[in-house]
Amino acid sequence: MSSEQSESNIEGKTPEILEDEAKYGVKIDPVLMKKAIGARPPPPSPSACCGQGCVNCVLDMYDKRLERWEERKHRYLELLKAQQQQQQQQQESEQKEGKEPRE
Repeated sequence: MSSEQSESNIEGKTPEILEDEAKYGVKIDPVLMKKAIGARPPPPSPSACCGQGCVNCVLDMYDKRLERWEERKHRYLELLKAQQQQQQQQQESEQKEGKEPRE
């Protein structure tokens, strides 16, 4: 395991978060993301579905909840990406002007 991977695991980043960081080109704080979009909905237990084709099947309801969560996550990560790009541009601009970069 590389030091970067172990460092990420220490920060509490799951493989999914590491994948999202690479996909969106952002640094993700898992705690802030969970506060912003909520926890990923847990799947129903295998025995939750009766298999009788109910109109409001628990599996269908789970799929809808998961889809809404994925949409929130996507919007959050797009906003985070824009924010981080803006901060980087501001830091680069300040460095060109000889100012101390903001933290």
